[in-house]
Parts: sequence; C-alpha cells; structure tokens
Amino acid sequence: MVDSSAGRPIESTPHSSMTECRYRVSLLLITLTVFSVMSAWALVSHSYRTPDEPQHVNSVMRLAHGGGWPPVGDARMSAGMSEAMDQAEYLARLPGSTRENWGSGYGWFVDVTPTPDQDRIILDAGRALDVEGQTRIDQMSQHPPLYYGLLAGGLTAIGMAEDRWDLQLLALRMMSILLTIPVVPLIAGSVRVVTNSQHLALGSATVPLLVPQFGFISGSVTNDALMVLTGSIATYASLRVVGGDLRMRWTLLAGVAVGAGLLTKAFMAFSVPMVLLAYAFSRAERGQWLRRVGHASLAMAVAFAIGGWWWMRNYLLYGQFQPSGMNRQPIEGGGQQPVDWYFGRAWDMLTQSFWGRFGWLEVPLPGAFVVGATILALALITVGLFSARRLWAEVLTIGSFAGGLIVAVAIRGLFNYQRLGQLVGLQGRYFFAAFVALTVLVALGVWGVLRRSETSTAFLNPILVVVGLLVSAYGLYVWFAASYVGPGESQIEALTRWVQWSPATTGQLTATGFLLALAPLTLVVNSTLGAWKVRRSHDAQVMPAQEPGP
Repeated sequence: MVDSSAGRPIESTPHSSMTECRYRVSLLLITLTVFSVMSAWALVSHSYRTPDEPQHVNSVMRLAHGGGWPPVGDARMSAGMSEAMDQAEYLARLPGSTRENWGSGYGWFVDVTPTPDQDRIILDAGRALDVEGQTRIDQMSQHPPLYYGLLAGGLTAIGMAEDRWDLQLLALRMMSILLTIPVVPLIAGSVRVVTNSQHLALGSATVPLLVPQFGFISGSVTNDALMVLTGSIATYASLRVVGGDLRMRWTLLAGVAVGAGLLTKAFMAFSVPMVLLAYAFSRAERGQWLRRVGHASLAMAVAFAIGGWWWMRNYLLYGQFQPSGMNRQPIEGGGQQPVDWYFGRAWDMLTQSFWGRFGWLEVPLPGAFVVGATILALALITVGLFSARRLWAEVLTIGSFAGGLIVAVAIRGLFNYQRLGQLVGLQGRYFFAAFVALTVLVALGVWGVLRRSETSTAFLNPILVVVGLLVSAYGLYVWFAASYVGPGESQIEALTRWVQWSPATTGQLTATGFLLALAPLTLVVNSTLGAWKVRRSHDAQVMPAQEPGP
C-alpha cells in the first residue's frame, strides 16, 4: 500500500490495523491521561513557585479588572498580589532547593505555618489595581497581551475575578492546561500525516509523559501554554501543506496559529520559515507555483494582521522589536569566559531545564536521567534523518522551526552573557513551542528502528505508556519531596503539609486523586489489550493450518 499524498510505502496487513473508532478512543484515553498528569502538577506545585508565575498572574488580574496593558517597564506588582505572595511564603527556601542563598532571611518553607483558608485574601479590583508605592516589577508587559486577556476573560466568565488568591491561582493553572492539552492529538495527527501509522501516532502521543518539565510548565500560569498551542497547530497545518494539501483551510489555520502565537511570545517568529518552506516543498502537483505563492502570502498576511503588527509597533515605539521589561545591569567583570565555556554551560542549562528543573530552576532531576534522555532523543532523531530520506521535505520544514528556535535561544543567551555578564534566558521550556516538531523527528527515528512495522509499534506502545507514567510519577515525587518533605520527616507529614497549603480540602483532594487515576489505569489496560489483540491476529496470520489427523 502507498500513501498517495507522499508516495510513502507503509505496512498494510490485517493484523496491524485498527478501526478508526478504536484509534480515537485510544487517543482520547492518552489525552485524558496527560491531562490528569498535568493536573497533578498543578495541584502539587507550591503557589507562585513556577517560572515567573507571580508576574503572569498579576498581569491577568490587572486585565480582569480593567487595568489595561502598561508600556514596557512601567508595570508593577499590585499591593494585592504582593500580599498574596507573602501569604504563600513564596520566598521561603524549599528543603530540596539547590540555591544555597535563595530566600535568605525568610527561613525554611517547611517551618512556616500555612495561612488558614479563611484568612487568605480576596484579590478584588481594589487590590489587583493598587500599585501605590509598589516597587516589584511585572516585566510581562514586554510580551503581547493575548494569553493574559484570554485567562482574564475566562476568570471573569466563571465568576472568579474576585475570589481567594489560591482558588484563582488553581483556576488559572487549569485554564493553562486546557490551552496546552491539544498538543496530544496534534502530535498524533502530525505523526500520522507523515507516516500514515496509527500505532506510531498513538505511541508518539505519550511523549509528553516522558518529559516531566513539560507537565510542570503546563500545570502553571505561563504564556508558554498559548505558545505551545499555537506552535503545535502551525506545525500540524504545515505538515498537511507539505503533504500536498493546498486547501484554504490549512492556509487560514497556519496564518491564524502563527498570528496568535506572535501575539503571545516572540519565539513564534521562528514558525514563519516553517510555513513558508511548507509551501515551497509541498508535494502538490507541478505547475501550481502561483497557487503556492498566493496561499503562502495569504497565510503571512493573516499572521501579520493578528499578531505580527505588535512587533512592528514595538520597533516604532522603542526602537527594537523585543524591549526588555527588566532593567538588568551588567555585572562588573562578568562575561569574560571564552565562547566554548559559554556553550558548555548553555548546553547543561538548556538540556536540564528541558527535561526537568523545577521551581525557579532550583530543583533538578538527576543528571544521569537528563544525559540519558538527551542522548536517546538525539540518537533517534539521527536515525530518523537517515532512515526517512524520502521525507526530506517534512524533515526540513519542521526542522527549520525546531532548529531555528534552539539556535536563536543559544545565540541570544551568548549576547546576553557578553553584554551583561549573566547567564539569562537559557531555559529549555522555550523549545516547547516546537514540541510537536521535535516529537515527529523522534518518532521518525523510532519508525526507522522498528523498520516501519505497525505490529512492532503496537507491541511498543504499552511499554511507552507504563514508562511514561513512571517517569511522570518520578518527576512529581522529586518536586513534591523538594517542596514539602522536611529533614527527618515522613511522607505522611509532608502530605499533611501539602493539604494545609492546598486550596482544596482533604476530601476534595482524595476524590480528585481517584478521578485523575482513572484515565491512566484505563489507558494501561487499553494499550495492553490492543497489543495482545495485535499479537493474536499476527499469530493467526503466520501459523499454518493444522492438517487433519489420520
């Protein structure tokens, strides 16, 4: 059998295929499982202890109460947010933090008595807009406001614009999860478009479980959530175009995704070459260059109309496309190390914070896990590049997004180091905009190792599910222990402390935990039964018929 969109031979045997209904049910279970894991991260993470979360929440609350979007550098944390942060003891040192001088003078988090639920302040309009005398900077006005406007509208729609700060925080984290979770079906769809393999698509959809940092970031309040969504949609649309589908729906979807991404974060600019290359390399019939150029131009026009104008506005107002909301001062004597030293440190920081460096980059996963996972991913990508030579158009298209993003982050970090003497902006989570692209490249490697066998892939999928759940559970435990387990304390004492800090009651957390466990358990059973069914069908195909006895 041949995939007509790309001329790619695929395995097609009765024992390896599944019905479309079964495929969709399996994908739904994977999506619900990833949602459950992300929700667990949202519940476990200490309030405001995820990257820049206080500032993200502050910007949401300002918009929710009509405070507008201040010029870059002028935004301040509100009095209400400052009070909420103090009640959360966000500066207290976590027992597992690797930052020795962090929170100096604020004591240990495990020694603090949690503020009772009834005493936690309500973030209303008065508190959310009061910046009189506040000196804490909210640098998020350096970004476009789309993400913050969406969450502000969502918070108002559910009637929580004036509520306890901890309940608002949890609600905002869940909204971010809802923005991020479509990455799961988009991974599956993208892999299936490229390989026409149902089982490989389902196995690839479990990859978010294998990257603990992805779950940690997804379960926090951050504009990365909308960046992941828009980057994933743009990648999927681009792959449809490369496959030869020049229908208007993909043109408009690509333009809207890139535009919304540009109205979210500057990193989405690196999706523009991907969309343009998709039309340049499209497998559509020859003689359609004028149509390709027209569709590419329309996609870019839509992207500029939605979000591209923001960066032109910045240049006209500030003389630069990305002004910084933080007035960082150069460190005297800094930036003197050679370039090779910088890239060595950048490699360590980027890989660590891609796989797992929780809190404010203070609780890392073990180096052995990070090194092993990085080597495995790079090895699979390399195999994919060599074994999928017929897919050069797809690889170059999505590779331009992932590669451009990685190079840009590293080079920008070098300029910051040379100018400021500080290692800033080196966070692997920025690569999550291209998470679908990276996953497709890894999936091609797996497909090559398995010799494009649907049967082998079906047997692999239950293993991926179990390993993914174990990796996610391990990452959650590392973060939980680093946050709540004091010296010499038991897990029961840590659980009690977590419940006291949580906005939910013991009963609510127990019920939520039970519900969140249903999807993973069901997925394990479903994937195992699916592999067993494929195995039985395979045996029936290869076993010779029994000759009748004498």
